[in-house]
Amino acid sequence: MDSSGRWQQVLIGDNIGRRTLKFSLSLKDFIDGSAIGIRHNIENIEAFSGEFHAQRNLDTNHAAGLGRYTLMRLGRAAIKSYGTDTTEQMLEIRNQLGDPAYVSLQPVVCNIRTCVPEGLDLQIRDVGDSRGIKTGAYEVLIGQKQQWVVDGQHRKAGFEKVWDFLKRVTQTHKYPMKSTLFVPSNYTNELIDHTTHAFWSRIMEIALTKAAISVECHLGLKEDEE
Repeated sequence: MDSSGRWQQVLIGDNIGRRTLKFSLSLKDFIDGSAIGIRHNIENIEAFSGEFHAQRNLDTNHAAGLGRYTLMRLGRAAIKSYGTDTTEQMLEIRNQLGDPAYVSLQPVVCNIRTCVPEGLDLQIRDVGDSRGIKTGAYEVLIGQKQQWVVDGQHRKAGFEKVWDFLKRVTQTHKYPMKSTLFVPSNYTNELIDHTTHAFWSRIMEIALTKAAISVECHLGLKEDEE
């Protein structure tokens, strides 16, 4: 097991006779902790050398669409957090982004390739072990990049686009002019004002701490199974 891993609180499930782990991750933790087994990644990322590729090629337009969809919801969540302190600038950004009645994302499906089938060699403990009780909720030690995405690579790629966008806006105080996610109408590469910057910083904070994606993780699937 990867010594750089982290303990993840999980529920242990059964998907048509196969043991799985179910848990939630922040968008940032999902970006950092998962990998996509497409040919391009296997051939170009040294750490993935020797891994099998089991996913179709990435559709960048589809990923960008999911990224914008995610950014819409993060914007709405940020506005809600301001309550009566919402400004006209924030509402204008929301309106230009788009404001669907309801936004959600389906759970993603992953596979831990490094464990034996059913995950019998994983380090698993009941969260109540330290208090001498059994709760039925567990923690599992999961290594960095051990979650190989089986269903959800476009969601992951979309989240990566969102994270890159938020970093650039908050660090440079400008919108990336070639962004596929959002550039305000009539924007001419000027610095954004303090209120607008604070709004995007709030969105980044929500992406880090509150926005989460549900994951169902299979254990030890082989190449043909994945």
